[in-house]
Amino acid sequence: MDLRDIETNISYFDSATRTYRIVLGGLPDWLDQSIRDGAPDPSRVRVLFRTSKVDGEAVVLQDEFVMR
Repeated sequence: MDLRDIETNISYFDSATRTYRIVLGGLPDWLDQSIRDGAPDPSRVRVLFRTSKVDGEAVVLQDEFVMR
């Protein structure tokens, strides 16, 4: 996605939290099933977002979500 495009930028920005919300899709079926089956160990999804500053310096933002 190109957040330099104003319409794209607006569509991903959540003004209530003042963050960008990106919905992940296409997670593997086994992950969905393990959560539904109550797997004893939590599953973690780590997301990396690679972007750059105005001057071209690379930036990597990351977050992790634990699913139980």
